[in-house]
Amino acid sequence: MKVRKRDGRLQDFDLEKMIRSIEAASDEVGEPMTLSDLHNVSKEVEKILMSKYKDEVSYMDIRDAILTELKNSGFEDIAKAYSEF
Repeated sequence: MKVRKRDGRLQDFDLEKMIRSIEAASDEVGEPMTLSDLHNVSKEVEKILMSKYKDEVSYMDIRDAILTELKNSGFEDIAKAYSEF
């Protein structure tokens, strides 16, 4: 699957990049997520994206899916920090 970036470029979907961005948000609010939590949230986001978007997804759709999954998983403060990135 490809990701449509803000500037219009296409990039390969990168699960590790998503994990790093969630981890950075959790570190920023002083609530570091465990590796297990990071993996669970990111895998759920990936599953959602793969079911909805076959070939291409926008960065905004990824962002929205991450925010939703963080909130659903009880990481409200991290979701708020992530939304400000």
